[in-house]
Amino acid sequence: MREVGSGRSSVGRTRKRWGSHFPLPTSHLFAPPWAAALALSLCLLAGPTLAAEPPQVVAARLGLGDAYKVGAWTPLRVTIEGGDAPLAVGVMALTPDSDGVGVATTAPGGRPISTEPGKRAEDLLYVRIGQQNAPVEVRLYADGQEVHRHTFSVGDGDPEKLAAGEELSFPAGATDRLVLQLGGDLTPGSEIDNSSPLDGVATSWPAVRDAQALPRDALGYDGFDTVLLVAGAAAGGPGGGWLGGLAPSDPRMRALVEWVENGGRLVVSCGAAGPTLLASGGALADLLPGKYDGPGTTSVAAGVERFADDAEAGAIDFTGKTLSISKLTVARGEVLASASGSGDDAPLVVRSPRGFGEVTFVAFDLDATAIAGWKGRQALVRRLVGVPDARPDDGNRLYRSWGESDVVNSLLAQLDSEFTGVRTAPFLAIVGLVVLYLLLIGPGDYFFVKHVLKKAEATWITFPLLVLATSAAAYAGAHWLKGDRLRVNSLEVIDIDTAAGRARGALVTHLFSPRAERYALRLAPRQLNGEPLEPEALSTAWLGKPGYGLGGMRSRGASGATGVRLGYQLQATPLVSAEEPEVIGMPVQVWSTKTLLSRYAGPTRSIVDAQLKPDRDGLVEGTLTNDTGARLVDCRLLYGSWAWKLGDLGDGETTTIDPSVSPLKITTLLAPIATPNEDYYRPIEGSVEALADALSVGSLASEGTARANRCLHGLDLGRQLASGRALLLARLDDGPRSELERPEGPLVPAENAAQPEGPARRSWVAVRFILPVEE
Repeated sequence: MREVGSGRSSVGRTRKRWGSHFPLPTSHLFAPPWAAALALSLCLLAGPTLAAEPPQVVAARLGLGDAYKVGAWTPLRVTIEGGDAPLAVGVMALTPDSDGVGVATTAPGGRPISTEPGKRAEDLLYVRIGQQNAPVEVRLYADGQEVHRHTFSVGDGDPEKLAAGEELSFPAGATDRLVLQLGGDLTPGSEIDNSSPLDGVATSWPAVRDAQALPRDALGYDGFDTVLLVAGAAAGGPGGGWLGGLAPSDPRMRALVEWVENGGRLVVSCGAAGPTLLASGGALADLLPGKYDGPGTTSVAAGVERFADDAEAGAIDFTGKTLSISKLTVARGEVLASASGSGDDAPLVVRSPRGFGEVTFVAFDLDATAIAGWKGRQALVRRLVGVPDARPDDGNRLYRSWGESDVVNSLLAQLDSEFTGVRTAPFLAIVGLVVLYLLLIGPGDYFFVKHVLKKAEATWITFPLLVLATSAAAYAGAHWLKGDRLRVNSLEVIDIDTAAGRARGALVTHLFSPRAERYALRLAPRQLNGEPLEPEALSTAWLGKPGYGLGGMRSRGASGATGVRLGYQLQATPLVSAEEPEVIGMPVQVWSTKTLLSRYAGPTRSIVDAQLKPDRDGLVEGTLTNDTGARLVDCRLLYGSWAWKLGDLGDGETTTIDPSVSPLKITTLLAPIATPNEDYYRPIEGSVEALADALSVGSLASEGTARANRCLHGLDLGRQLASGRALLLARLDDGPRSELERPEGPLVPAENAAQPEGPARRSWVAVRFILPVEE
């Protein structure tokens, strides 16, 4: 078992409870105020005397390349200066979630950090920012006592203050695009700028040039759409440049590979440094889509020029120079560009699926002299990372927010409407009752005491009775509308790579609490047949809305000067354990909702056995056998641009893809989730099942729909079809699989799930199988 995003084994390690390092916050989360005061007194009496000058937090850097995104996990590097004596301190970061409630996270595993007098130490945490200009508060604890705290505010982007760690940079929006450049910066001047692209998504291009700054956990790349890794033309010398000191087994490289395999999109450019970085044992050897055949050169790149598709760029000037390339035997994937463009010579751009993600390998250096001087490099880089061309004539598009139309907003609204036994009072009814109340305590009371009782002084009794009666009636009405039971609606999207026997899942849990309560929750992932799944990656966190309004992540947070008040704790990188919750002490107010997003990944035995091969017409034929241990409902097979409706498929059943049966166009099949281009900012409407399709393959429906799933874009598997694979979409209708549970048991016990006013727990499970197709 491993930590999220790392290959480190947890065998033989003892997982310590959060409260062992931070008893005061834990008491605050789980105990009444008197217990917290008692714990504080005990700590002050029993704790050893702290140093006269304790360690202090002096700097913090948030994100990678000072870039991060609201609603996504991001690394926080904290610099601590030692005090008067050596001291081990625990580091805790507090950030607000999308509701403004303070969330605490600690270093992976809750480990303390040792500080020495006169020396600085650095600790790495992962945080999740919920509002646009929200501050980050860092606290130090030793022996149960807080010894220091420092609040970092969002600044105005001053490079000196950012570099010194005095201020935080402004975050990207949840629906914006972040392209992380590793090893080089291909954005000199305005060559690759933030002008309005065709899809209206603002794009930022942060750069990291130091391999030591790379995350050791895949969680560190959570907020990035694409990672562009440039080995660099200068890396062709001895040592391999900035990556030369890393091996494939290095945690930083393993974290990058794991991020890709769980759905990330990576572009690797390596030409001159191929012998060092691509050969066996090289830092990038595990990312190749084939076999490295040694170095080479070319003075022809017609295929690259056509791939860039820039009519004004002209040809690459090779006068007096050649281009160093890495020769590759392509074992899998699609050759997007070759030297001459004929496809029979050296492949220069290869796109290959890798787990649930993809790797695009560029066999030359994007900063090589011939490429750097070519006018088409901007268009080439944009094509590689998936950023549409700029549209200067529509520059105001970036200033128009379409975050409200993201599918996450539609999903949360739909899950809200699916609660049974929970009703919302009509607005006009509320207005009418308020008017009636005013009439009762005003003219009504006056008429009653003046003309019925004929004693004006009786209003001292009738008025309070009216107020009490109407208050009791209002409470009774609210209780009748909202009920007194915890209710949970959930959507789980399960993706299975049948060739690798691996599964990843995303569980959206939308709960309605009938009372003010704190929740401790942990994820129990399961396979399709209901058996437990042993996860290798696991995380649970709040899920906010991409737009404005209540719970919206575009809302402005509180001023940094006010700090952040502790509300609850998340374990960003929990060890895989059945004993510890990932969410501790999460408060939910009476008759309120809270939404959580859980992710997991691990091996699975529940697969569909596919025997598929393409025919001469670009269609597919063969058989599918359901070996999942569960009944698959509403099966639909997608290949290329075509789709087949297969109906239900019972466990152990086999169905044949008959080439004589005319398929549908995928756009026709997915028409219910398509967003017409003229309705660019209109939210997707429909059932939970339709919204699950929008999350999983919405990019296939139409050009407009691709923009509807930006907040959780990593769940979209549409690009798998471009790599020659097939997708099988299906549903399960026999209850939930993975669930969030309390430490003592399920959120909604099975015996309480069925109730006269409707089920207290409703679940939707969508399954996506990635199927190989024989070449």
